[in-house]
Amino acid sequence: MYIFAAISLPDSDTMSKSFQWKQQTDKSIHEMFYLKCKVYLLINTQF
Repeated sequence: MYIFAAISLPDSDTMSKSFQWKQQTDKSIHEMFYLKCKVYLLINTQF
C-alpha cells in the first residue's frame, strides 16, 4: 500500500484516505512515511 501511496503522492486527499484503514500496529510506520511524504511535497511545491 505504501507503493500506491507514493504513486498518488500529489493527491494528498487520496493518500490520507488510503491510510485511514491502516491498523493501529502500523501507526508508527505510517507516521514516519507520512512525514516523509509531507517533506517531499514541501520540497516539490517550492520549485
